[in-house]
Order: sequence, then structure tokens, then C-alpha cells
Amino acid sequence: MPPSEAPTEYLPPATGAGGYRAEPALLTHREPDGYDDYDEDAVYDDDGPDSPLTAEEEKRRRRKKIWRRVRRTMYVLMFLGIVGPIVAFFIAYQMVEIETPEALASQQMQSVTLKYNDGTSDLTRIDPEGGKRTLVKLNQVPTHVQNAVLAAEDSTFWENPGFDFTGILGAAWNQVTGGTGGGSTITQQYIKKATENEDKTFTRKALEVVKAYKMNNQWTKQDTLQAYLNTIYFGRGAYGIEAAAQAYFKKPVGQLTVAEGAFIAGIIQLPNKWSNDQYTDRRWKYVMDQMVANGKLNQADRAAAQKPVPVPQQKVQSAQLGPREYIKDQVQKELESTETTNGRSLWDEVQKRGLIVHTSIDKQGQDIAEKTVREAMADQPKNLIPALVAIDPKTGEVRAYYGGEGSGLDWAGHDRALQEPGSSFKPFDLVALLRKDKGLGESYDGSSPRKFGAATVTNSGGKDCNNPCTVARAMEESVNTVFFDIALNIVGTPAVAKAAHDSGIPTTIGNAKTLVNDKGGAPDGNISIGGGNTRVRTIDMAAAYATFADDGMRHTPHFVTKVTYPDGSLYHETSKAPQRAYDQDEEKNKKIARNVTESLIKVIPYSKLNCGGRPCAGKTGTHEFYGSDNKSEENSKAWMVGYTPYVSSAVSLAAVGPDGKPQPLKDKKGKDIYGKDLPGEIWQKFLTEYSNVRNFPKTNFSKFEPIGKAASDETSSSVSRPSNSTTQPPPTQTTLPPTTQPTTVPTTEPTPGRPTSTSKPPRPTWPTLPGGGPSGDARRENEGRSP
Repeated sequence: MPPSEAPTEYLPPATGAGGYRAEPALLTHREPDGYDDYDEDAVYDDDGPDSPLTAEEEKRRRRKKIWRRVRRTMYVLMFLGIVGPIVAFFIAYQMVEIETPEALASQQMQSVTLKYNDGTSDLTRIDPEGGKRTLVKLNQVPTHVQNAVLAAEDSTFWENPGFDFTGILGAAWNQVTGGTGGGSTITQQYIKKATENEDKTFTRKALEVVKAYKMNNQWTKQDTLQAYLNTIYFGRGAYGIEAAAQAYFKKPVGQLTVAEGAFIAGIIQLPNKWSNDQYTDRRWKYVMDQMVANGKLNQADRAAAQKPVPVPQQKVQSAQLGPREYIKDQVQKELESTETTNGRSLWDEVQKRGLIVHTSIDKQGQDIAEKTVREAMADQPKNLIPALVAIDPKTGEVRAYYGGEGSGLDWAGHDRALQEPGSSFKPFDLVALLRKDKGLGESYDGSSPRKFGAATVTNSGGKDCNNPCTVARAMEESVNTVFFDIALNIVGTPAVAKAAHDSGIPTTIGNAKTLVNDKGGAPDGNISIGGGNTRVRTIDMAAAYATFADDGMRHTPHFVTKVTYPDGSLYHETSKAPQRAYDQDEEKNKKIARNVTESLIKVIPYSKLNCGGRPCAGKTGTHEFYGSDNKSEENSKAWMVGYTPYVSSAVSLAAVGPDGKPQPLKDKKGKDIYGKDLPGEIWQKFLTEYSNVRNFPKTNFSKFEPIGKAASDETSSSVSRPSNSTTQPPPTQTTLPPTTQPTTVPTTEPTPGRPTSTSKPPRPTWPTLPGGGPSGDARRENEGRSP
């Protein structure tokens, strides 16, 4: 076809606008005008215009247009997804800076202020732990210690580019799925500590990778490892490897052995678990095995190695606070055990940021507690050791705390200050009984002595309680045979232990279970009268009785109410919701606690004590002393624990000689001390004066509704009531068969509902008390009576 006759439907004019000749184009690659409307599958007729499209063709055409646009959008997004991060990476690379260890060291430890609960008065200030931070050169750190750290935290350190791509993907997956963890190299860990940013976000992780990559390019691997070892936190307030060596083994880092280096390296992952033996044991074994796997330790040396034992933690005295030094210790312990959202302990955050810690301690209450104890003990033998704790029953906040005069063992709340509570433990027998719907009117054989398997239990002074001996009367007069019977044959000793735990006695103290027998099983009958392996701290008893005071609502005792920034804005607030202690049914729970209170109200006047006109309830307790000859004719522990609706207080008294061993409780006149004596005097004076100063209302306890059989007000008795005589009754005895020496009662686990028997028992074991001395082994509990 001649050019002049070619169809013009698909060809543009030969000239452009204004008559200028258009640039020639390759017809084979030129898209027709209106390409967006062009159907690739349409058939075009050179001899004329298209035929009209059918509905199906229109539908297919629209579909193709949509997918074409989707493809184009995906191409753009893929381009941005590849090029965008690269551009962002290089921009960030130019802008980020890496903090040096020297700069970090000056920022990581600041003074911490502790305030009383009024929010204005300062309790004390804790200054940075001088000497804790010492920067060392890498060549001062033994190679085996370096290898231990790398085995624990980053085995590929010498080869990786500063970050672990697999670990980053794992962290990203956990971020999406809600999991935790994600591998971080040593370089990344240093960046986290340097930036003080450990938020679990993509942005933080991305910046961390950029900084790690930059650090890896600009620093040598040796410099990075040195910076890391000088910066990382190892627990015990130790920042840096040199401080850790001193804190755990009291030696320079250059003298650490392989086993010691592995111990310290294992702590890095969770430094606040340094006191958890199970955790440190597992981590130490892991690090040692990894060193073998990495070729840094031979198998023979690994097999011969034993886990090292750290030295006792060294206290850093910020100031001579006297009794308040122990408050500071308790506050620090509580902060260390509180984890923040970034995974670090609250104590760690408080030190780094110089935050203000608001405590629950009432300055007036603390002043009264210290004054009361000092006045009562002023002319008493110096071997006597008192402790006092007062708690708000409505919140669990500790209002006053006295564990001694400082610079020694905290006898009010240290994990090693465990003492036998004597008869002050009997309310937990009652809780177990009330849970079985048996009330204060139930009667039991209160005669003395009574046989329980191989053991013979007697009451104080050997007096009987019968005709009848109700539970209410047995509590008032502290009748041992009744409560031993209840625990052993009616409720079972495990139920007594559970009642105590539910009230607030911890299930574990330190690393040891509480209220168990020598083999860790069910306690024996001694738990009924607070002897044998029944050992508690003063703060535990104050907290447990606070549960009675608040009608069965258990609050965790605590010293910290909130943490604020220096400008007063809130950083952290303590929130500890109470729990129903005895029953999930609100009314049943309340009735159990109120029935216990009812039984303890009459104990106060019976013990010749009072609360300054305010309603109160409580229980005394005395535990016998056993010397090397196994004779128990004196006392070793004395207690008074009680409460009003507004304050629960426990007072304990022990005696320890210069050698750290327990001694008999004797007052300045050489007389035996019972719970109602010095402990009762201190308790009464503190509670009365503190209640008056704080102007607590003289509100009565809640309405009493008896559970089960109610106690009759007309209770006859064959037991002599206290006379005007000043002579103390002889100690209560638990007598074993003549062929045996005194021992715990019984020596085998009791079967609830059936007394146990025993063959000739072994010589009593002497549990170590603070100072290394033995404790008296409980066979009975004795109660002194006021004249």
C-alpha cells in the first residue's frame, strides 16, 4: 500500500504543534495513544475501527488494569524497601556517637535519697559506692576470664561484624509474636548500656545495629571488649570486671581463677539473681561447658573444677544510721527484687538516675520504737537482743523497724535471724481448726501431762484445763496439750503450716523452705506450739497478725511506697493488691480472721497487758533453752505479738553470748524472761504511745460472728488462775520415755488423726544461728504468767 494511502487511525501527524516536524519513532516499540485504554488481547482491524466490546471483555480489561497498577506499586515499594533502609542506615551512621567507658562511669552511679512517709523528711542518703568502679586495661584481665565472658555472652565475638543477623531476626520475630529474647553480641550489649535504652522496639534495635556496626569499624575488637568489661553490671552493686572480682572474691581481677571467672561471667545475663544458688550453679556449669566446647578449657580441668563460693556481701555504710541502717538495707533489698519494664532492677535504675525513694517508715513511729526499746533495755544484760516491727494492717506498709543498733545482724528481718516463736504461733492452729468449721466452743482434753505417741506433753506448771477446756479458754491460758492435740490429730500439721503461710509467713526464707521437718516434709507436732523447726522472723509475725487485724486480707509487707524523679514527678509506684488469706468467699474469710481476733482479745488482760484504752488482741510466746546437757530449765526466746485495727506489732527477744551461741534469757535480776515480761512491756509501751501520737481512733474490731460451736461465757475451770504471787511457774516440759534423751516431738512425720511412735531418737541437732551458735531444740513451749 503506498504511503499516501496508509490508514491514519493509528499514526500521529508527521508534524508536531506549530507545524514543526516530529522526531521519528520506532513504530515497533511505540505505544498507541490512549495506552491506558488499550487492551493487549483485543484484535484490531486494519481496515476499520474496533468492534464494540462485550461485557466479558470489559470485565477482563478492568481486571488487567487493576493488576497492572498493583504490579507497579509493588515495584516501587520493593525499591523503597531496599534503597530506603540503606539510605537511612548511612544517614544514621553519620549521626550516631559511641559513648566511651570513661564517660559512662561518671554517669552510672548517683546519690539516692530515702524519705520518710511524710514525703519531706530525709531518712538517709546513699552515696555512690566508692571504690566500686575501677577501669582496667584488657591486658590486666586474664585470658581465661575473657574466654569465660565470651563463652557466656558471645562466642563469635572475634569474627562477627558487631551484630548477629540471626539474633536480630529472632528478636524481630519475638517482637511480632510477643515473645522475649533475641541474641545480642557483646558490642550490642555495650551499646545498650551506653545509651541507657533497652526498649523492646524496632527503632531501638535498628539504631543499636547501626551503632554496633560503626563501633566495629572504628574500634578494635580489643577496645570493644575492654569497654564492655569495664561497663557491664555484675550484681552486688559492682560495675565492671574489677569491681566484680572484689565484690565476689575480694581479689583483683588479675588473680581470678578459671572457675571464679566463669562464676562472674555467668551472672552477666541476670545480675540481680546473684544470690540465687540454683541459678548461679546452672550458669556456672553452662559457662564452663561452653569453654570446653570452644576449645578454651580441656576436659580434665573441667572435670576437676568446682563451683567457687563467693565471699559474704560486704556492706557499704553510707552513714552511721544506727537502727535505721537496717531500714536502708531492707529498702535496697526490696528495690533489687523489683524488676522494671526494661528488665533491670529498680535499684539499678534508682542509682543510675539519682531518683528519690519514698519509704513507708513513719518518722514519729520510728522515733518512738527506738526510744521504747532503748529505755526498756537500758539496764538489762547486754547479751539480750530485742527486735520490733510495726505494720499498717490496711496496707502492709512497715511503719517502724528496729533490728538492733546497727553494724551487726538485723534481728528483725534478716534471712538468718530466724527464731522459734513459741505460743505466739498457736493462732495458726486455730485458723486450721476454723477452716474445718470447728469453733471456739469446741472442747478438748486439756489435762497435763498427755501422751502423744512416744512423746509426753505437759502444760505450763503442769496444770490441767478441763470441765470443759474450750478452744477459747485454751488460747487464753495457752494450754499446750489442747493445741498439740488439734495440730496432730484434728487438722494435721500440714494444715497448720498452710494456715501460717496463708497468713503471711513466707514459704521460703533465703533459699530454705519454712515450716517443714528435717527432711523437708510435713512438720512434726512441735509446730503447734512454735518449737522444733518452726522458725520465723519478727517482720513475718507482725505481717501475719496484720492479716488477722484486717479481717483476713493479707498484704505483703513492704518499705517502698513510690520512687520519683528529683523534680517530684512519678517514676514508679508500689502496687500490691491484698489477697483473701483463708477463703475465697469474702464472708467466710472475714469470719475466720475475726474468730481468731476474738480468741486473742482475752489474752491481753490475762497477760496483765493493755493498749491504753484501745481494743487490741495478741499472744505471748516463750521457747525453752537447751544447753549442752539437753536439760531445758530456762528460756531462750520470748515474744509478744498483737494488734489494734490500725497497727500490728511484733516484739522478739533473744540472748546471744560473745561467741555467737544462744544463752538463757535472764533479766537484770537473774530471773527467767517470758513473753509477757520485757517483750510485753516494749510492745505495750510502743503501741500505746504510737497510737496516741498518731491519734488513732478507739475503734472496735468488726462484728463478731462465731464459726461452729460458740464459746460459753460460763466456762468452769479446774486450772488455777494467776494469783498475787510473784513467783514464775516452772517451765512446761515435754517428757519422752525414760530410755530416751529429749528430742523433737515426734521424730517422724505425723499422720493426721493418729499419734506417731518412735524408737530411741538421735541426739538433738543444733541449727546454726547468726554468729555460728546452736539454737535450743524445742520439746515444749512455756508460758510465764503475771502475778
